Amino acid sequence: TFAALNLQVEKLKDLCLNQREEIKSLKDTILFPDVLNSQLQELVEKQGSELKEAKQVIPSLQQQVSSLTGQLQSLAEDLAEVKADKYSTKTGFQGYVSSPRTPPSHSREDASNSW
Repeated sequence: TFAALNLQVEKLKDLCLNQREEIKSLKDTILFPDVLNSQLQELVEKQGSELKEAKQVIPSLQQQVSSLTGQLQSLAEDLAEVKADKYSTKTGFQGYVSSPRTPPSHSREDASNSW
């Protein structure tokens, strides 16, 4: 029973220590509200200035994104045109090679040698 009593005394001491810490922090809050208020005020001002800065930066970023989107769209269109031209050139060249009007290769050699 003595050990059980000692255990209860230790628990009460811990509880008292915890309560003492809580009371101390409450006293600090009650006795020094100006400190807390000034800290909160600084935090509010800092957030306000960050918000103001964001309001100035966001429109500029939106314009840059719009500009880049336009540039990307233009590049995509240019790339599509280049691919289309390349494809039409390929098919045109293949059509030219397989054309029945193309003279045989030895005729072309004779023509170039005659110069």
